Amino acid sequence: MSSAQRGPEDIKDEDELYRRIHPTHVINGKISSAAFKQRAPDLSVDIARLTTPERALVNYPNYGLGSLVAGFFRNLKLEVYHAPIPCNYGHAIVYGKITPSMAKMIAIAVKLVRRPMIKL
Repeated sequence: MSSAQRGPEDIKDEDELYRRIHPTHVINGKISSAAFKQRAPDLSVDIARLTTPERALVNYPNYGLGSLVAGFFRNLKLEVYHAPIPCNYGHAIVYGKITPSMAKMIAIAVKLVRRPMIKL
């Protein structure tokens, strides 16, 4: 069965989620909380077991990639659900209001999987 024929999957608390990190959001090797401040009521992520770091960054070659488990977001009372889109079956949403203090906690906890490429 192709991914287009599958429906949304359950996301377990231990599922690793990828978040793209803009190059300006890594300062002195640390991820800034700005990477998790919202412009919309949701935060776009990818489910690691349904993608690869390369696919997560395919249209964002200069971006970095951060990783955090779904349970971390849920402990902050945020919802996490699978929201596949035509070009990305691994796409998911973290939904809920991320306050500035929550964005700081997320930035501290996230693991940098791939550093962004900084153009000089």
